[in-house]
Amino acid sequence: MSLSRQVAANTILQVTTKVLSTALAAVTLGILTRYLHEDGYGAFTIATTFPQVFGIVADLGFYLIGIQLVSEINENHTRNYQAIITLRLITAVVFLALAPLASLFFPYGLEVKIGIAIISLSVLLSSLIQIFTIQFQVNLAMLIPMLADIVSKVFLIAGIGIAVYFQAGFLPILWIVVINNIIQCVIVLYGSLRYERIALIWDPPLFRRIMVRSWPIGLSIIFNLVYLKVDTIILSLYYPQSDVGIYGGAYRVFEVLLSLPAMFMGLTLASFSRSWSSGDTTSFKRYFQKSFDFMVMATMPLIAGTFFVARPLMSVLLGESFERSGDILQILILGTACVFFGSFIGHLINVVHQQKRMLYGYLVGAVFGVSAYLLLIPPFTYWGAAWATVATECLVMFFAFHVFSSTTGICPRYEAAKRIGIATVVMAFLLVFLSQMPLLIAVLAAALLYGGTLYLFGVIPKNLLLDLLRMINGRQATSTDLSPHN
Repeated sequence: MSLSRQVAANTILQVTTKVLSTALAAVTLGILTRYLHEDGYGAFTIATTFPQVFGIVADLGFYLIGIQLVSEINENHTRNYQAIITLRLITAVVFLALAPLASLFFPYGLEVKIGIAIISLSVLLSSLIQIFTIQFQVNLAMLIPMLADIVSKVFLIAGIGIAVYFQAGFLPILWIVVINNIIQCVIVLYGSLRYERIALIWDPPLFRRIMVRSWPIGLSIIFNLVYLKVDTIILSLYYPQSDVGIYGGAYRVFEVLLSLPAMFMGLTLASFSRSWSSGDTTSFKRYFQKSFDFMVMATMPLIAGTFFVARPLMSVLLGESFERSGDILQILILGTACVFFGSFIGHLINVVHQQKRMLYGYLVGAVFGVSAYLLLIPPFTYWGAAWATVATECLVMFFAFHVFSSTTGICPRYEAAKRIGIATVVMAFLLVFLSQMPLLIAVLAAALLYGGTLYLFGVIPKNLLLDLLRMINGRQATSTDLSPHN
């Protein structure tokens, strides 16, 4: 199987598993929102968002640099990987210990502050899971991490269901979230041992070399953090937990969508790194175009479909009391394209070592985002937060495209995008026609029509399914398959 087809097949396998994982997460979310209601889910949103701020800062770019160092030619992959694990563990422990302390200075109730301390443990485990996943991404073998995610989510549903049945309350649910992360971490850790030995090392010169490469990414992550998470924190300072719950419900769906480009780039980043570090610009351009087409193929139906089904979707997922979240989702979904392409190009900017130039874009986005939140949230509640988020994401995306294209001279071609646009319009007309049908039937019919139209237009390769089956059965790519011409 050619490398491009192996990447595509791995992506489809990962997306398929992600769909199942997302369905399980939707069940969990529905149980939580119906049990906690707007006010309780607002408390849950604050307790889970607050420590995530510290967890994201603690990354300091080690995850992306780790993928590059384990992928690049002429590198000591084992030593680099172990150094990344050591640095990530140190920073995660330090920063996440600060989250409960910082919450003492915010006007939250005691239960929410205790919840922040509990979820800090969950974020620590998530940090380790992310680092262990590097080996699977580099080797294009994401099956074990995906299965670990599904197994842990099944446990999460069962655990939360039991807690709800016995009316256990808010804090026991958070402890169940922590146990869920423990299960996932153990599975991923055990599976990663087939590729590299896990060990903590002390190598200050290597640490400094990694930090020199990672600090622009880390600073970029902090700037990103400002406009991705601060909206919820600011909203919680001005309005009651019920409003945070309404916004949090819509934003949770938005966050699920945000994971798709990161998931895809995590799978393909190794190929981009290898081709760029070896000077193979032909393969790099080909990977770029294929990835761009995939992003277009994923983005267009998400925006069009969500716009038509947002309100009934929120009612089905979260309960009738969260129907207003559908209106917020209709706004947030407009920023999906910006997030998808901004994340895609942002990863490539790291590959071509232009992180420092992109810092200005993230800084502008952070300043603009905070200003917009402070200006719009007090008078317009979650409506202001949603529109400010969309505007900020668009600004950062355009800056990222400018940095990447001016550095590499690469611009996308739009032949496939035109056919994808036609397929999206066809799908949208069907959704209008099926507006009175049950939501599941309408969504499935629209997805089948969209996929079928793409297949007829030749956007989806006819032999891709065969490649996927061969990959699952363990067929390895040969040297001929890895040729840039395949």
